[in-house]
Amino acid sequence: LFIRPDAPDNTDRTTESAQGAELSFAQVLRFIWHDYRIRVIMLTTVLSNYTLIIWNNYASLYMTSSQGLALSAGLISVFPLLSSLSIALVLLLIIPRVQAERYVQFLFLGAVSMALGLVLFLLIPAKVFWPLVVFALCFNGGNALLQPLRSSLQADIVASAMLPKVVSIGSAFGLLASIPIGPIAGALYRVHPRLPFYVILANQVFIALLFASLQRATGTGEVARGVSKVFVG
Repeated sequence: LFIRPDAPDNTDRTTESAQGAELSFAQVLRFIWHDYRIRVIMLTTVLSNYTLIIWNNYASLYMTSSQGLALSAGLISVFPLLSSLSIALVLLLIIPRVQAERYVQFLFLGAVSMALGLVLFLLIPAKVFWPLVVFALCFNGGNALLQPLRSSLQADIVASAMLPKVVSIGSAFGLLASIPIGPIAGALYRVHPRLPFYVILANQVFIALLFASLQRATGTGEVARGVSKVFVG
């Protein structure tokens, strides 16, 4: 449904959406369903929520667990500082320089960076802290690319008249889809503390594949600003 090697052709099913036109809820849903780019944005948003929910709930437990990194709580308290610095560097030095035609490329790079960071995280031996510095740069830096660029890409695709409804539908979908991930991750952690992190690693690989398919679907990854189409047939 979501990964397509061929570029979607919506020209025979869509008409231009007039700026300021009153759009029904059904029209917005049909636009979302027929625009591959919006479907990818919504799905990757949900998957990113899965990653962050699992990470925020179980990372500290794993880092201090005897079955995990077995680090002291005092040492782990430094990690949020590393995360914040990584995010700040990306937001200040990279995000302002990303042009609209390269949004998809950098979204792909962000997802790959997070996946590589998770591979490193799972390879860190017990009682060794310094690789977490590299992990923080990869994981949190990659996430700092995903969040703002995904929102910017959606704003470029969807006309302003439709954007609030698309965002509200996407937010509601994301919240509902995220409900089961907490109990599932908890069950996996009880089986073995590493299992939730294998899940989010696979999750990030899938997100990267989705962005790669989106780049193929749009040719060069270029998105025309302010252009959206809505199915009205």
